[in-house]
Amino acid sequence: NDFVVQFGKLGLQLSRSARGRVPAGSKVIVRETREGSLRVVYVDRRGAETECPWTPAAARQQPVRAPGVETPVSATKRGKHKPGANHPWRRLQTISSAFAEAP
Repeated sequence: NDFVVQFGKLGLQLSRSARGRVPAGSKVIVRETREGSLRVVYVDRRGAETECPWTPAAARQQPVRAPGVETPVSATKRGKHKPGANHPWRRLQTISSAFAEAP
């Protein structure tokens, strides 16, 4: 948990002093003033409001992949895997069908 509040495309990093007063995962209110500044407010169960100081959060970076390494493809995009003709499951099918055909 990194105490970042998402507001549109902005990430607002709550200061360390607010972290003790705002439980992780709780909802906060982001208010935009007429001047364009933002305020982050936490409302507790009793209805008391606490203003939380914040700073802009650092942008998350995309993972860097080594050149020539392909992105993993999900199983749904690859299609179903069909076992080869000599797969043990196939052998079991031929054995069971041989018993079914026996008199």
